[in-house]
Amino acid sequence: MDCPRIAVFHLVRQQNNISLFKNFIQSYLRFESGCDHQLIIIFKGFSEPSEIEAYTELLVNISHIKFEVSDQGFDITAYDKASRHFFGQYDYYCFLNSHSIILAPDWLGKLVTEIEKPNVGMVGASGSYQSHRGSARFFLIILSALQFALFSLFKNELSFRAKLLEIKTISQHLMFLTHFTQFPNPHLRTNGLLIRPRDMVNSLCNKIKTKKDAYIYESGKSGLSNYIVNQGLKLVVVGQNGKGYNVDEWKNSQVYVDREQENLLISDNMTRRYAQKNNEERQNLKNTCWAPVALYIKPHHWRKVIRAKHNEMIIKEQQRALMEYNNEKREVIIYGAGELGYFFLNWMHINTKNLTISAFIDARLRGNKDGIPILPPSSLEKTMTNDIILISSKAYYDEIYRTLIDAGVPSQRII
Repeated sequence: MDCPRIAVFHLVRQQNNISLFKNFIQSYLRFESGCDHQLIIIFKGFSEPSEIEAYTELLVNISHIKFEVSDQGFDITAYDKASRHFFGQYDYYCFLNSHSIILAPDWLGKLVTEIEKPNVGMVGASGSYQSHRGSARFFLIILSALQFALFSLFKNELSFRAKLLEIKTISQHLMFLTHFTQFPNPHLRTNGLLIRPRDMVNSLCNKIKTKKDAYIYESGKSGLSNYIVNQGLKLVVVGQNGKGYNVDEWKNSQVYVDREQENLLISDNMTRRYAQKNNEERQNLKNTCWAPVALYIKPHHWRKVIRAKHNEMIIKEQQRALMEYNNEKREVIIYGAGELGYFFLNWMHINTKNLTISAFIDARLRGNKDGIPILPPSSLEKTMTNDIILISSKAYYDEIYRTLIDAGVPSQRII
């Protein structure tokens, strides 16, 4: 295929496990791209040249350019720096995140074929109709937020400081929601994206400082997809079959969060998450992407926002503590094998190299999770030899912490 000049950027994060990169390289070597290109590896957060050696060994027979950036910011931050650095050298940029796995031959050629059609502004391996504000009219969301804020203000069981924190959280989230149109909110996801360099650079005029900024860039009113649409150009999802799908065809294209995703061209952590879910959980994800769901108009929607903020603070503190232990090999045991326990299992697998989970302790669940045994609380004595004990339960944190302290576990080993 006679191809334009294309840079394929693949992101590698220092905090990730090298197995992610191995998976990508295996798929990259397995499937012909179908189009000449320059592979550029973005090394994010590597402070020493020696840290990169294990990765470059996997690239020894692969033509590539190395581009290093700090760990500051998010994936989009790294893409922004690379876009500006290589600007003017290529006709198209293709971005693959650290979780990408190529699934079919001629993957790049299929993307190029679609973007070079008339009036096409950007193509990608997946897209969604999801809106962070859901399908409700915005005045109903504002009314619901005001009602919940008043309810918080008059709750006797909360301290004045806690009330103010809840109201602040509600107001901040309400402001966040103003950046999105209501469902349907069609946008291309930023993995497996093919775009013209000028559009990438011009769309990134606002700095990405927070995770919410990254969400706004991917699917907000002032984000990348709307930047393309406002030029009168089309967004196209490209399937494994090489067909380009216009916005009204995405839902039933069998590409992203649809059936078995058998038409998916490039997978990532989100597509694999869907593949691993049961039917009920899959349906919930499908509704999020493709169905109108009225959000933030009932009290439980705002309670979920408050809980999420509280959990975010706890998780950040636990992640920070875990990273401090990651300089040497240590065994970790996790109290709670539910949703948060699974979060830390995945997070540690991706972000740490020297921490190993030896078991979960859970009062309700039994068996194993990804090959790690789930033990009853009566196995308390087995935790005594572990270097780190992580309490992932929200509801029983204080109770578990006190039990461990009473059993003689040093507090510095408990997170």
